[in-house]
Amino acid sequence: MSQRSENQHQSVNVLKDVAWIRLFEDAADGSTSTRCVTVREALLQAHIFKGIDTSLNGVQFGAISRFLFSVAAIVIRNQDPRRPFSKFRAMKFSEAAIDAAINQLSEYADLFHPEKPFLQIAADLEIPVTSSVKKLLPYMPPDRAEEFWSSSEQPRSLDLPEAVLALAINSYYSFGGNNRLDGRACVNGSPGIRYPGKDFTATEVLWHGGSLFDFICFNVPKSWVEGTGLPAWADPLGATALKDQKIAEHPLWRATWGSNTARCQWRDFQMVAAAVGGSPYRPPLMGTEKHEAKKWWDLRNTYDPFYLYLPVKDTSGGKGASPMEVKAQRLDFGYGATQLEAEWHAKNLSAALRNHSQGRIMVDEEAPLVFLRHLVQGSASSPVVRRSEILVSARSRWQISESRADAVSEASTKVKLVMIELGKPFSKKGRLAAIANRRGDVEAEFWAEVRVPFAHYIVNGSNDVSIDPNVWAEVREAALKAFDTVAQSVPHSKIAPALSIARNRVGHNIARLLNLAENS
Repeated sequence: MSQRSENQHQSVNVLKDVAWIRLFEDAADGSTSTRCVTVREALLQAHIFKGIDTSLNGVQFGAISRFLFSVAAIVIRNQDPRRPFSKFRAMKFSEAAIDAAINQLSEYADLFHPEKPFLQIAADLEIPVTSSVKKLLPYMPPDRAEEFWSSSEQPRSLDLPEAVLALAINSYYSFGGNNRLDGRACVNGSPGIRYPGKDFTATEVLWHGGSLFDFICFNVPKSWVEGTGLPAWADPLGATALKDQKIAEHPLWRATWGSNTARCQWRDFQMVAAAVGGSPYRPPLMGTEKHEAKKWWDLRNTYDPFYLYLPVKDTSGGKGASPMEVKAQRLDFGYGATQLEAEWHAKNLSAALRNHSQGRIMVDEEAPLVFLRHLVQGSASSPVVRRSEILVSARSRWQISESRADAVSEASTKVKLVMIELGKPFSKKGRLAAIANRRGDVEAEFWAEVRVPFAHYIVNGSNDVSIDPNVWAEVREAALKAFDTVAQSVPHSKIAPALSIARNRVGHNIARLLNLAENS
């Protein structure tokens, strides 16, 4: 049965009728509790709520965040068009502006509308939907009904709050695959996720805040508020996409357009089945060919406010390869916190993120960062999210003052070079070939040993413009301790002399790298 026959088109507006936004709030006893509220209530009380529930997985957190940002942009536009952004900090979202925004966005916000249901295509009485509601989630392999997280129990049906969140996840985070709707296959054109390569981690970067209001204003770009563009979920035909300019779609519309959609079956206000496939709507400037579509969303992705893209040298050497390309920066799973921080600072991503965030409604470089980390596996044509986590980290670990940024970058690069030097003896060539597989162990030990001096001297050093040189003796000592820890666990007595020689060589090479005396 269709959603029309089952629910007789009782209007359910996802902006004000469904409590699907999961937030933190302060409880009466001083603790923090979670509460599910409507979009309207979340915005009305945004200055009171602490923020989005960080016990959610990264995809859930990201879908709620991106949707709230898209609505908040219209609220801010309605609040006081004449007020400069610099005066916005002391404000809260007004009820009149929230209701005006909801009125503007409600045409496509009805979950059960017979012709334009929220984030779905209309049900077809001739095409019954029989596939599982799990199809809406990117962490289920598209061609197999297996669980992606072994500990999770996926339901057979979804109540209204769960269903609305699942639809938002499908719109913002769905991948390509073999699933089709009316002949249209799912493709990799969703705004919140991209294929970073197998076993790599797509990483979103957001600014946290003391309240939901701060979180929204720290992350919503001014360009989303300016002009007349609506989010694509509220304007799938693109009527507002080109009103302000003809050379590119409005930034808010472009950032919220998704390549995939769903057709759902509902029963007693429960989603009981869902089919997924490609969207029938295309951006006005996309073109009709596959290569044109990919070019469009690749360009759109580089302008996404929540991924940090930077120019990198193309070392592929392929025909026609450009000497420079842009790549999204990542915090890959499988690495310890100190190594990730060293990679971050070696690339001077602190400065890059500052520049990337200058166009937000409010800027607070003292705010913590929120990393949404999505481990992607599967093939490029049929990827799957295997793990999705939220990392809320203190500003002191990731943000460096402008005066120290270059020195910290240089020092972090040097620490990485020490790790490389330490791992050289653990090679398949030479006398230590039998323990080549221990290279990962010695590197992990090094990052554990160097954690304290790296944080104390390099990241949080007291000198405003340089690094205390005392750190380098401790870095060398950390490397030798790591070598000794692994060497002592090796049962092969025959290679003990070779290990001793290798240790001396490592110590000598690291001392030379760090300009240290041998006995320092």
